[in-house]
Amino acid sequence: MNNLQLSEIREIFLAHRKWLESEGAEGRKAELEPFHLYGPPLRGFDFSQARMAGCQMPLADLRYALMVGTDLEKAVLQGLEGYQIGLTSANLRQANLRGAFLVEAIALGTNFERADLREASLARADLRRANFSRSDLREANLSEAQCQDARFDRADMTEANLLECDLRGASLEGAILARALLARTNLSGANLRVADLRQAQIGNAQLVGADLRGARLEGAIYERKALLAAQLDEPIRKSLEGGRSQR
Repeated sequence: MNNLQLSEIREIFLAHRKWLESEGAEGRKAELEPFHLYGPPLRGFDFSQARMAGCQMPLADLRYALMVGTDLEKAVLQGLEGYQIGLTSANLRQANLRGAFLVEAIALGTNFERADLREASLARADLRRANFSRSDLREANLSEAQCQDARFDRADMTEANLLECDLRGASLEGAILARALLARTNLSGANLRVADLRQAQIGNAQLVGADLRGARLEGAIYERKALLAAQLDEPIRKSLEGGRSQR
């Protein structure tokens, strides 16, 4: 693990910016071996297409930075300050983003598979088509995020805040959403097969065409009419049509 100085990182990425702007004619592409730098102020830097797998930059200030297509697999970015960061098509597989501030981030098609996003804030982020499969999103905040067609298969979203999140067409098969807040969430056409929704708050959620077959709903708070718009196991549907359960 290399211990780089802030001045060295800045120099590397100034050359990288020249490489990007000249389409490879000038400067040099940043292809870094794993390094450690605590809390670097790199606000607004362009890291697009750089190779930074395994880098360690806890508490980095990357507000407004661009990381389009950047390889950050297994990176340690715990406590990252990343307001309006651009992460489209970046690789953050198995990255540590615990407690990261990613409010209004742009992360179209970004790979967060198996990433640690506990207590991270992705409020109002654009996460369309992103991959969060098997990621840890316990107590994460995705309120008002755009998550259409994103994948959360087998992700742990226990006690996550998904208030007014747009999850149309998203896949949450086998996801753990116990005690999650899903009020006014749009789950139309979403795949929630065998998801764990125990004690989740689903009031006023849109569930038209959502697949909830095999899902666990014990203790969940929901509106009967909204739930009947989803695909359900037959015993649950019959119980709801009989009006015997509001929970």
